[in-house]
Amino acid sequence: MSGYQSGINGSLSVNGAVVARVNEWRFGFDSGPLATTTLGDLAATYRYGLQSGSGSCSVYCYEDKAGILNAAALTKNAVNGQTCRLKLGVGKRALEFDAVITSVDIGASAGDVLSASVDFVMTGQLVDSSLVA
Repeated sequence: MSGYQSGINGSLSVNGAVVARVNEWRFGFDSGPLATTTLGDLAATYRYGLQSGSGSCSVYCYEDKAGILNAAALTKNAVNGQTCRLKLGVGKRALEFDAVITSVDIGASAGDVLSASVDFVMTGQLVDSSLVA
């Protein structure tokens, strides 16, 4: 069945558990080129080099029935300096990778839902790339 994917079906998982309702997420993937040009060549040539990825997301925070703030998994990994497995999804498709959370910014204002902005850097290769494959 054909159709468009919608951000309304977005999700964020940390270490296999869905932790938040996603307002918005972004992921950039880069493969730095390695020059293979040699003396006497008339044009530059390249091959794929190291792959890297980074991104950010904005999530809504809520407290579950046990009194646990869902964004705690994000801040815990950042504060403790631990690598975690992130999964950014839209519907049945996802990008999954190990990541280092580089910053978490949690904020609230009158009349608004508690939210968090998260920045991360991928470490290693993509585990699941069904969103782009």
